Amino acid sequence: MIGGKFTHAVKKIAKKGDFRVQDDHGGKVEKYTPNKEEITFAENCLKASPYTPVYARVDIVYDNNNQPSLSELELIEPELWFRNYPKAAEFLAVEIEKLFCR
Repeated sequence: MIGGKFTHAVKKIAKKGDFRVQDDHGGKVEKYTPNKEEITFAENCLKASPYTPVYARVDIVYDNNNQPSLSELELIEPELWFRNYPKAAEFLAVEIEKLFCR
C-alpha cells in the first residue's frame, strides 16, 4: 500500500514442513493478484492505524473460518518488491515528495 492505496502484492510460501517464508529458509515468493475483499481489508487495516504511513505492507493470513486476518502491518520493509511492479517506485516517490513540498 502506498499513499493508502493498493499498488501490488506478493504471496510468500514456506517450504513444506516449515513456517518460515524467507528464501534463506527455503521459502519462495510469487506474484499475487488479491481479490477485492483482500484489498478492502488492507485499506481498512491502514484506516485503523493511528498514523498515515506513506508505505505499508499489510500481511494477510486466513483464519480457521477462512476470514482474512492481519498478521503484520509492516512499516519498515527492506524488500519493496518493485521488481514485480516498477510503477510502484514512482508512486512512492510522489508520496515522499508530498512530505517535503507541503
